[in-house]
Amino acid sequence: MLGRLKGHTSVVSGVNFLGPDGRTAITASRDGTVRIWNTTDPAHPVERDTLPLSSGGVFSALPLSAHGTIITYSQDMTVDIWNTDLPWTLAHACGQVRAPISRAEWSRHFPGLDYRPPCTGRPRPGHSAAGRGTSGAGSSVHQGR
Repeated sequence: MLGRLKGHTSVVSGVNFLGPDGRTAITASRDGTVRIWNTTDPAHPVERDTLPLSSGGVFSALPLSAHGTIITYSQDMTVDIWNTDLPWTLAHACGQVRAPISRAEWSRHFPGLDYRPPCTGRPRPGHSAAGRGTSGAGSSVHQGR
């Protein structure tokens, strides 16, 4: 045995690798979570993220061809598409934001973390730095639930 991925609290119903390099594994469980693992060192895998699905047990999580994108399907017959590539997600999420997060909102969602709104001063896709729309339409992003 090279290593063990620990963390799920029910039956693991799916395991796949995300990308061709074998450094990231995704596991799905009947506990209602999908876990993303850094498996660069198989003897010491590190949980990178957990996607809690409100729909209940997850049958499987499958990688899609887009970098960092996975698809999940659950026992309540829902199918969700998730993008786990943080730089891509931030760039596209900022394109959907009308105003930066306020200090009060930040405190409510990120208690104990210093206020650092992610989209301040960042040009949004489909917009010029001055904030006027360009000829390209902004893209719509679905980040799961």
